[in-house]
Amino acid sequence: MKTIFTIGKNNTSCNVLLLEIGEDYCCYALLKGEERTFYYIKYLTYDRLEIREELARLFDEIRSENCDKVIVCSAFSESMLVPQHFNQVNEALMDVVFEKNSRHQLTDSIPEWQINTVYSMPAGVYDVVTDKFPGAKFFHAYTPSLKIYNGFVASNQIDIHFSTQNFRIVVKKEKQVQLAQTYSYKNPLDVVYYLLKICYEFQLSQSEVFIIVSGLIEEDSALYKELHNYFLHLHFAQAPAYSLPDNAHPHYYFTSLYNLAACVS
Repeated sequence: MKTIFTIGKNNTSCNVLLLEIGEDYCCYALLKGEERTFYYIKYLTYDRLEIREELARLFDEIRSENCDKVIVCSAFSESMLVPQHFNQVNEALMDVVFEKNSRHQLTDSIPEWQINTVYSMPAGVYDVVTDKFPGAKFFHAYTPSLKIYNGFVASNQIDIHFSTQNFRIVVKKEKQVQLAQTYSYKNPLDVVYYLLKICYEFQLSQSEVFIIVSGLIEEDSALYKELHNYFLHLHFAQAPAYSLPDNAHPHYYFTSLYNLAACVS
């Protein structure tokens, strides 16, 4: 397991533990919910073939004895948005789209959009989480990004959040949700290709659509510059009213944790 960055101090008086778990990374945060203050954040990567073992070791190190809430955010790609009136066929829809291999299925309700996020986690990951944190509450990463406002409400908008090897997007056309999806990438043009394809399929103008960027991307990076070459309205997600420990990272690194905290506060 490799640490990408750590900020703050492991404060035992925090009452909320946030965990975001993806195929090749995990980040976690300790905060005092009533103060809207993060005290500690750690971002790690691991070998996806040893994910259960790696997470079990990590969870043994996390000090959560004083946490009243443990919130787990799944960032695995096996997920889909389903209109709530199709609620009875969620499992059947997942079986059609994704392989069944030993996975645990969950559902988030998003009444604001009359949508359910239907998703699955590897059974081994779900089991180790619930064994260590039996009272944990689960969300998928798409759910907080739909529920929480990040500073922009354009008619046509694509929110894009980067992790180490993947990015996830939420597409809105005429302020209606059209797509939530996760993609892997190796170079900046991979990202541009997917965004251009999305614009083509949903008839979104490159010169008008707002691209709201967050996660592990730097403003002076080749990735950001490539995006800027193709899209006129490129913005970083704005920071909500949460405090962070002093650190050298831009606020939008932590957008997914902000959203998760705001979703459960």
